[in-house]
Formats: sequence, structure tokens, C-alpha cells
Amino acid sequence: GRLELGAPANLTLFYYQTGDNRLQIVRTLRKGSVIF
Repeated sequence: GRLELGAPANLTLFYYQTGDNRLQIVRTLRKGSVIF
């Protein structure tokens, strides 16, 4: 996971636990919104 760009630690851990879905990460970064 490459979410060191000021992303919350919880978000990073969330993606690590879900198998680090890179597509979702890209979509989230492009939208500029955080989905919890």
C-alpha cells in the first residue's frame, strides 16, 4: 500500500486488511473522498 500521502493510519490499515485493493485506492484518491 502506498498511502503515505497524509492518509489516516486507519485507512492504510483498512486497505492492508482487505488485501490492498489498488483499484479502490486509486478510485478513492481520484475522487478525493474517504469511504469508511
